[in-house]
Amino acid sequence: MKKGIVVRNATRKDLMRVVELEQSIFGAEGLVPFCYKHFATCLEAYPQGFFVAEENGSIVGYVYAQIIYFNPHDPVEITKWTSFDAIIGSEVLRASHKPNGDYHLGINIGSISPGAGKLLVDALVSLGQCTGKPVLGMSRVSGLRTYLQSLKYMGIDTDSMHDERRHAIALAYVLQSATLVGGAVRLMESCPGVAHLSSLQLPTISARDPVLCKYLLNKAVAVFAILPNFLNDPASAHYAVLIGPA
Repeated sequence: MKKGIVVRNATRKDLMRVVELEQSIFGAEGLVPFCYKHFATCLEAYPQGFFVAEENGSIVGYVYAQIIYFNPHDPVEITKWTSFDAIIGSEVLRASHKPNGDYHLGINIGSISPGAGKLLVDALVSLGQCTGKPVLGMSRVSGLRTYLQSLKYMGIDTDSMHDERRHAIALAYVLQSATLVGGAVRLMESCPGVAHLSSLQLPTISARDPVLCKYLLNKAVAVFAILPNFLNDPASAHYAVLIGPA
């Protein structure tokens, strides 16, 4: 009889398995996986924000977070989010973890069992609610490259566009993905691409984004902004999505 998935705080003995999952999940996507030292540093800096999902005695997923300062109403806030490394720092969680900050930032999530990812997001959201420090996340949009390629076949070459119009197309894809799963949207006024959204005439997508929508299935989470050139992730066309409390 199959047991349910249980989410709990991680311990040091879990880290080798977390590294294995990191390598199998993100290595397969062509991304550079984090090493044991990275996860050990995360656990040491903020153990309350490090969770694993366990099924039938085996760890099938993980997620971890830090605390930061964030002001969604500041028009220049989004300009600080230039890259993943700029936000978390080279020594993740040592320099950028701010215990007195006002938001949690989910740094990474990986899972190999259906339902585990959603439960891990739920755990982070619950942590944010219990501490009064809501959760932010940085999601990949792994279906974006395919969508942009489909537009090119239709004669819409996003490579030759100026940045803001290309950002608007990426944002439109994100908003359509959110609509497909009934996900919430709370766009920051300074979100890249917003100014050009109304001028776009694009085909409707038929498939939800496989990564972003894992987050948006939690109704406490909303799309805040897109982050251009944020990740070295070709599948996401190097974009990420900043998500926050709905």
